[in-house]
Amino acid sequence: MKKPRNTPEGWKYLFPQLNLKMKLSLLFLFTTILQLQAGLGYAQKTKITLNMSKASVLEVINEIESISEFKFFYSKGELNLNREVDIQVKQQPLGKVLKSLFFNSKVDYKIIDRQVVLKASKAIQPTTQSVVTPKVVQFQVSGTIIDTEGMPLPGASIVEKGTSNGTQTDFDGNFDLAVKDQNAVLVVSYLGFSTKEVSLAGQSQLNITLEESAAGLDEVVVVGFGTQKSSKVISAVAQVTNEQLNIEERPVTSVQGALLGAVPGLKGSFGSGSPGATPNLSIRGTSTLNNASLLVIIDGFEGSLTDINPQSIESVSVLKDAAAVAVYGARGANGVLLVTTKNTSRNEKVSVAYNMSNSIQTPSRLPGLLNSMELMEFSNVAAGEGNEIFGEDVLQLARENFYPDTNWADALYKDLAVQQSHNLSIVGGSEKTGYLIGAGYLDQEGLSLGSDEFKRLNLRIKVDTDVTDWLTTGINALISNRKTTSVPIAGSANVRGLPFYPVTSVDGLWVDKGNPGEVNPVAQAASGSFNEVDKDAINLQLYAKIKPFKNLVFEERVSIIKENQNTRNWTNVYDYVTFDFTDPDSYTNPDSANRTYVYGSPEARSLTLTSEGNYNFRTLSTLNYNLDSDVHSLGVLLGFQSETGEYEMFRAGRTGFLLDNVIDLSLGEIADPTIGGGLGTTSSRGGNETTLSYFGRVTYDYKSRYLMEASFRVDGSSFFLDNNRYGFFPAVSVGWNVAKEPFFSNVEFVDQFKLRASYGVSGDDSGVGASSIQLVNLNVSGYPIGGEIAPSLVLGSTSSQDLKWETATTLNLGLDASIWKGKLQFSAEYFNSNREDILDFVVTPTEFGFGSVPANLYSARSWGWEFSATHKNKIGDVNYWVSANISDYDNEITDVAGNETIDFAVGQSISDRLGYVTDGFFDSQDEIDGYVGADGTTVIDQSNVGGAYVGGFKYIDQPTIDTDGDGVMDTGDGAITADDRVIIDKNSAVNLNFGLNLGLQYKGLTLSARFYGALDNNQWWSGADAHEPFLGSGNAYSFQLDYWSPDNPNALFPTPQGTGIQGYTSGVTHFIQDNEYIKLQNVTLSYDFGKKLLDRISFVDKLNLVLSLENVGTIWTNSPAYDYGWDPELGVGLLDYPLPMTTSLGLNVRF
Repeated sequence: MKKPRNTPEGWKYLFPQLNLKMKLSLLFLFTTILQLQAGLGYAQKTKITLNMSKASVLEVINEIESISEFKFFYSKGELNLNREVDIQVKQQPLGKVLKSLFFNSKVDYKIIDRQVVLKASKAIQPTTQSVVTPKVVQFQVSGTIIDTEGMPLPGASIVEKGTSNGTQTDFDGNFDLAVKDQNAVLVVSYLGFSTKEVSLAGQSQLNITLEESAAGLDEVVVVGFGTQKSSKVISAVAQVTNEQLNIEERPVTSVQGALLGAVPGLKGSFGSGSPGATPNLSIRGTSTLNNASLLVIIDGFEGSLTDINPQSIESVSVLKDAAAVAVYGARGANGVLLVTTKNTSRNEKVSVAYNMSNSIQTPSRLPGLLNSMELMEFSNVAAGEGNEIFGEDVLQLARENFYPDTNWADALYKDLAVQQSHNLSIVGGSEKTGYLIGAGYLDQEGLSLGSDEFKRLNLRIKVDTDVTDWLTTGINALISNRKTTSVPIAGSANVRGLPFYPVTSVDGLWVDKGNPGEVNPVAQAASGSFNEVDKDAINLQLYAKIKPFKNLVFEERVSIIKENQNTRNWTNVYDYVTFDFTDPDSYTNPDSANRTYVYGSPEARSLTLTSEGNYNFRTLSTLNYNLDSDVHSLGVLLGFQSETGEYEMFRAGRTGFLLDNVIDLSLGEIADPTIGGGLGTTSSRGGNETTLSYFGRVTYDYKSRYLMEASFRVDGSSFFLDNNRYGFFPAVSVGWNVAKEPFFSNVEFVDQFKLRASYGVSGDDSGVGASSIQLVNLNVSGYPIGGEIAPSLVLGSTSSQDLKWETATTLNLGLDASIWKGKLQFSAEYFNSNREDILDFVVTPTEFGFGSVPANLYSARSWGWEFSATHKNKIGDVNYWVSANISDYDNEITDVAGNETIDFAVGQSISDRLGYVTDGFFDSQDEIDGYVGADGTTVIDQSNVGGAYVGGFKYIDQPTIDTDGDGVMDTGDGAITADDRVIIDKNSAVNLNFGLNLGLQYKGLTLSARFYGALDNNQWWSGADAHEPFLGSGNAYSFQLDYWSPDNPNALFPTPQGTGIQGYTSGVTHFIQDNEYIKLQNVTLSYDFGKKLLDRISFVDKLNLVLSLENVGTIWTNSPAYDYGWDPELGVGLLDYPLPMTTSLGLNVRF
């Protein structure tokens, strides 16, 4: 019996999957925490007050012993206790007093209840000689950080100015810090509040009040080839940080998954839940007929999100309008995703952070399938009275529960799978050098049977150093490995196995599931078959930054990417038996005449090896000049970029493996006839295109009130010939911050009210490839010459010398506002984009012999709006936040170059659906007989679309005849034909996409929830997998039982006619079904252990425990298929792989 999914009963599998060491480690961790929390001893309860100047350490010790019960034990020969100190503390625990007393000395101490043991550090050797020790002066300062309403600010940062010496406040806003002297200056900061500098001037006790700032207005936003303050951004850029995404506490396996619903204008949805699967992302919907892939830039260079560890992300910026993407020219028309990874630190001691999580994954939903009795009865209804397929004897066996009622979906997918993640980072630096080392490991088991797993290993190293005052150099290196192993057993054919047949027989043999596809997918998983993709990638960036003059910076960057991917595809065979469901004896008797034994043939075993190598070399040179004053700010950027690359692939395959215990290509006896035209090998080489680019940007603002930006890029590509090789892509944007105007000064609650507009051109060359260059191919079959077959050269795809850049001209209008010191912020966008010179192929007459020729043919327009809002506030000790975003887009075709068709015409949407309009079902024969044409007597002919029958679709006869000669079709022709097809769904793309983030924090406890979904969406069940109940003679889905009958006139499906392919035409309005949904993406509960506890663990700066649930499930949908087990995000009919719900327990610790 299968265990319930997504219930606490399934959680018990979390810990049995852990080995003994992991169990003991977790037990030790929790025991230690409980012991530390169990109570405070004398050392913690007793407070010390001292005010001593020019006293020796020994005198301080004697004073402590005289005012308390503490006793010190030490060896006089080991320690120098004559060192002179100044110490002022008030009501502080002994640990903090000793920390101040022995700061920067070579004395270790240990407090054991009322006893204090002092000893020399290991580096100190015992000596009887007198030691001259320089005077070390320490000043102890304590205080409280509060807001203007007197509420404490936990976690506020206090740093001694000019040093890395600092601390944070506890839950009550209290802090204490040992500083150099009584004249030190403290820098106090807290998120959402203005930073404040406080001079001690001899004060040892402070009460510091911070004022709220307009949160986010001065946030640094990453833009193309630079950064800007958010208050000065006047293009369509949305940024989200690691903290906002809460990546370090969520069990997300990809950057794409973390971004779902987080950024307005960034659309995404999962298509599969397989290990390592990522959602597809796009920016601002569909705007072209070709590839709409966005450009991904990682730390300044184009890269792949699949190689990135989400934990290493610092921020992600989404560039959406022409002004934002203009500096990326020909690559920016579909939008740009800028990913910035975590950086090095300067003037900071070494900080080590480690986080880990252990998770269980369970299938969120699996579609319902029929049991034996349901399928038999359904099939008999479809076959019709007198033509029943299943006789009474078989039905009686089903009633008696003879058949196993195998649910092949349940058989193929496990109840749970384990996922674990480990991440380690080391960061620090001196005044002139900073460094970061980050390593991550992810192991995600799959829910499918067999070899089903995704592993990723990342190592990132960053180092930067000031060689001189004017020269800085650095390195940014990423080494990654991704390994995906799977068995190709997912899919509708395999889950639709007949329920009459068991997975294995009573005598232990695999059993044929009774329909096409894999004979027994469970057996295939157990056979050892697999598909393994192993990819190594090295991404090395080197840079040098020169500052020849004040405000002028020249930077040179070089990126080298080397990737190698090896794929092994092994298909093994297995023996199986077939049963006769009408003969119970065949199920139990090995000698039954109705059993057929099939033995796997060694010739059917196959192994295919594929090796792919990719190399890219990129350079980037930039010159930046920035001049800032109280009135004017000017920024100038000039840059040059080049790129070249190379790609090579080799594939070899063999069949006929005698054995399956040693998998080696040389053991196959036969060259795979499906590879290389029968040779068993093939190879290719390419990817050697070159691009050269020049770009620039000028920014100017007057008193942060009036803002202007102009940018351009000139791209040259080897994809094009000389006449169209270079493209010019300019853009301009302007902004007006009304809140900075003098007449707005009395509106004190408004922090920002910024209006902005942009207009510009961007490009897209992704669909061009080598279409402008005539290539030739080698035909190995060739021609017979001299009695032998000689290979020949033939023309490849026809080229076009006139190809040019596809362009997007975009107008964007925006509004950014912030009120009440940033407590409420919102942003709104509207855009209109015109795409021109869209690439497609022209079909030439056959006699020309050219086939399809590429050309810049079509144009399209897209438009839409976006809105986002954020509210943050604090009530007493409770912080809360709410952020939401929503967007909507549309498009239309504006030029078809004379190639108009019924579903491709000016004014239509790129994603329109063409089909037949239906008016429900025929409920009776009288309704069929009364469905007549314009003459009032002739019954409308539906023979071309499956005929007319009770329970069948009633198709609408569209006007196709012009009876009055006015050029407008006004009457039907009495027959349902292809001419009756119309646009039945305008712009079928998923729209009104939204995201919602809620959070609540009380002292160390934080609870957050994330939602995403689509409020304008539908599905078209026109595909055979969705509407054909007996597809491939397999089982039917449970939702396909919702067919028309007199008792069910508003059914999902027509009454089935026969047990084969249904004869009706399925491209109908009735199969366009609602599919709006709201999903709960994540719920996270975390607890940060307080400063009082961590003070007892001297080497731990932060300790955090996390319980997180990812992909929790659908909380609302109007999809009629949802109740039958279908996930609204994955579609209906084609089951690729269920989305798993992940329950994670994690630990974050910083040393």
